[in-house]
Amino acid sequence: MDLLKKLIKIDEEKLLKNKQIKQNILNHQIYLNRYKIDQTQKTELDYFYTEALVQTLKNKEIFESSFVKSYDDMYDYWNTLNYEERKKLINVDINNSIKELPYVLKDNEKYYLPIFNDKINKIYETEMVLFELKQYNKLRFDCKEMIDKTYLPLECIIYNFTSLKYIDGNDDNYYAYCELNHTLYHVVKNKIEQFTFINCKDMNDLYLFVQIYESQDEEQCLNYILNKELASSKVLKKISKKLERRK
Repeated sequence: MDLLKKLIKIDEEKLLKNKQIKQNILNHQIYLNRYKIDQTQKTELDYFYTEALVQTLKNKEIFESSFVKSYDDMYDYWNTLNYEERKKLINVDINNSIKELPYVLKDNEKYYLPIFNDKINKIYETEMVLFELKQYNKLRFDCKEMIDKTYLPLECIIYNFTSLKYIDGNDDNYYAYCELNHTLYHVVKNKIEQFTFINCKDMNDLYLFVQIYESQDEEQCLNYILNKELASSKVLKKISKKLERRK
């Protein structure tokens, strides 16, 4: 498949050299500074992981803001309520405030903080009433120890915690597409190959390409790219010439 990779590389657009991405990287670090989190963003996977981390933290803030508001609203009669009553009222407000938040679905359970550990997810979803206590309330600002995932989990792509669009695959071998640099990423055990498709408008085209690519039929891959006009005119001409010579 060396010819395919060589031809597709002609159209390659480096994600980290994109102006918008450079600004996003800066914004990510400014945002993470408030939590004293220093996150490296030197590779594409670093960048997409940081997107998921930032979205996780933003979800976290919604939970906390909802708790603070509920607590303030109930302050006058808080001490007249028992633990279960407080918990029930807090959870009603929490559930209303998180309706629009992205979440990851695992084993039929929702995880709103997918970069954090499972214990923290359970606390935030059902036990925010504990944030009345100092040892829990400090988690609002000191949360580095809550981070459980140091790599980009596939479910964060599937459930829109990043700008990547999931195409196909499993945890150790998957394909995802970034519209900004027109690139299909093939990620195998946290290492990537890149395929640039300048003219891709239908994600189903990429899904079908992946099926052909997985079959290791290079000529069929090149024909598919040519017929669907997925590459730039320059690359399409080169593909056409290469295929003609093979006849």
